[in-house]
Amino acid sequence: MARANAESVGVRGHAIGGLAKSVARPAYQRLLEAEPFLRRIVPALIITFLLVIGIGAVVQVHSHRQAVIDNAKDDLSLLALATAEGLSQRLGGNLARISQALQESLPPRATLGGRRIYVTDPQGRILASAPQGLPPAATLADVLDPSQPLTVFAERAGVLEIPFGEDSALATVRNLNPPLGQIIYMQPMARALATWSESTTLTVTLFTTTGAVLLILGFSFHWQASRAREADHIYDTVRVRIDTALNRGRCGMWDWDMARGRMYWSDTMFEILGLDRRDELLSFGDIAKLVHPDDVNLYELAQDLADRPGASVDRVFRMRTARGDFVWLRMRAEVVQQGGEDGPHLIGIAMDVTEAQRMAERTVTADTRLRDAIESISEAFVLWDSQNRLVLCNSKFQSLHELPDDAIQVGTSFDTIATVGRHPVTRTPLKPEDKPEEGSRAFEAQLSNGRWLKIAERRTKDGGYVSVGTDITPLKRHEERLMDNEKRLMALVA
Repeated sequence: MARANAESVGVRGHAIGGLAKSVARPAYQRLLEAEPFLRRIVPALIITFLLVIGIGAVVQVHSHRQAVIDNAKDDLSLLALATAEGLSQRLGGNLARISQALQESLPPRATLGGRRIYVTDPQGRILASAPQGLPPAATLADVLDPSQPLTVFAERAGVLEIPFGEDSALATVRNLNPPLGQIIYMQPMARALATWSESTTLTVTLFTTTGAVLLILGFSFHWQASRAREADHIYDTVRVRIDTALNRGRCGMWDWDMARGRMYWSDTMFEILGLDRRDELLSFGDIAKLVHPDDVNLYELAQDLADRPGASVDRVFRMRTARGDFVWLRMRAEVVQQGGEDGPHLIGIAMDVTEAQRMAERTVTADTRLRDAIESISEAFVLWDSQNRLVLCNSKFQSLHELPDDAIQVGTSFDTIATVGRHPVTRTPLKPEDKPEEGSRAFEAQLSNGRWLKIAERRTKDGGYVSVGTDITPLKRHEERLMDNEKRLMALVA
């Protein structure tokens, strides 16, 4: 049984999927089809993008660092050459004005970026330096390691990176004409890379910010996708439960777009009629052909409800099944006008009431037969409920008590009927021949019109009682004639 139920639920897994398709826009359907692919590809794209950007940033930073160092080396080489030429022209062999000549020979911005300039004699003693305020140094050995190739090869060594305290520096050396020895240009590596450090900081900041934003977006997408999956699971669960309830209740859901003449049916509606399930919406003509023409006109119903938002419908009608016979349906629906829609919708359910309709017909037939049977008996018959209200009586009861037609309506109280009808003048209880049943009694009653009735009453299980009255007027009159004859005979004998 459980397996059968599970299979039934599986068959009805898309019972209201057609309704979702009719409500959703086409773009939503395309997004729904692409969603599984997006769930897998978006995180991979974000990670790939971050890796590419990170690798690109590392390569850019490294290449930029090398370019800055190369530019710094070129600047040192050109500045050393220009300064050496200026000293040769301005000194004029007078070592006394070496400091002034050095200041005059320096190109603009020569001392920017932490650059240091030293001028030595042929013995390696430092004669002048720039800018002012440098730490004191007596010989070239205090500035450069004597083992450095720069001190030997001078300009032929080019610009080299040398140790400088705890850091390193770029340095170049050029030979000068006598009485001068060499000119040394130095620039600490940290100062040479200052612009590179600033751009690197900016690059790292941009990469970090971009990565953080993308990660946040990725996590947001993942959270939204998880939430969408949970919503889909909840939707599927609710859908299965609704389908199960509709199927077990023999109900079908309707959604009638009255403006477009399209209608959605749930799977259970197709099952009730024995039709094959259709995913697409049904047309007005398809439905109208199935409705019995004597019961309801859908076109007139749509015209009546089109301009009445909130109006409700409760109709019982017949629809043709796939076998060609008809089933009785009771449709309960309401006209709904929602924002964003072109026209009203009639939304509700149609219940299969075929068995109830047949039961009602059988009940009517049985009630008619019962009334005919009660009407055909010669005795007066009346049935009262537990509150002494009329349930059923025959015409014999009505004629004996001379009751009008409006007095014998179902639900009329006993007191009302006793007031308008003939009531007994005398009532004589009768002793039962056998042991009487509980709640039963019998008596003779004479009405005000002189007629005699023998009335037998029995209690019913619901607290009411049934009464059968037999007209014994001829018997009573015959009994009176016999008693008169007996009295005359006794008088003659006396």
